[in-house]
Amino acid sequence: FMLMDWYKIAITPVMNLSLHLPSNRPHFQRKKRRTLVSSFLSGGLAGGTTTTVLYPIEFLRTRLAMDTGTQSRLYPRGMRDVFCGIWKTDGLR
Repeated sequence: FMLMDWYKIAITPVMNLSLHLPSNRPHFQRKKRRTLVSSFLSGGLAGGTTTTVLYPIEFLRTRLAMDTGTQSRLYPRGMRDVFCGIWKTDGLR
């Protein structure tokens, strides 16, 4: 929810400008719609940002979890080894 509030603060000036455009709707209706659109946009952007940031970390954690239970581990030093191993084999896509 932290990112949603940040995005909402960033979107608010643009949405306020839309209140000054000519329209046939009453001011309270336009303000209500602006609030709804602002919440929808900020929620979508926050979800996308969170997914973009957390997916690579979850992927590394899953690879590390799959490495347990064998005598010779592929990633003995943790997340850094997982990251370096994936970087060497797969590279940046």
